[in-house]
Amino acid sequence: MARPPVQDWPSRRYRESRAFKTAARTLGLRIRMLRNGKGLTLEKAAEAADLELTHWQKAEAGKLNLTLVTLCRIADGLEQPLEALFSSEPPKVVRESETEGHPRALRRTPGSKR
Repeated sequence: MARPPVQDWPSRRYRESRAFKTAARTLGLRIRMLRNGKGLTLEKAAEAADLELTHWQKAEAGKLNLTLVTLCRIADGLEQPLEALFSSEPPKVVRESETEGHPRALRRTPGSKR
């Protein structure tokens, strides 16, 4: 039995579905919200996650089918647990001005998980 052409693979067809596109955009917006909440530029966030800038940009734009490895790297770069990328709750971060000169620009609020 011959293998179907790549464009006919179920995963390729699903990528074009409304459900996938909505989920990818929602995830991208969540990543952007977390990055902005930490006050990071695209460049700094990509560097912290050891990702190419264009890869980060495409992730935020919802244009990629992100692997688990990439999601873990993004979460680590944002200093957030992986589940924070999928949470509907607002990010729990505070600015340096609220941490009385803590050496890091941002840190998690007391009680937030890592």
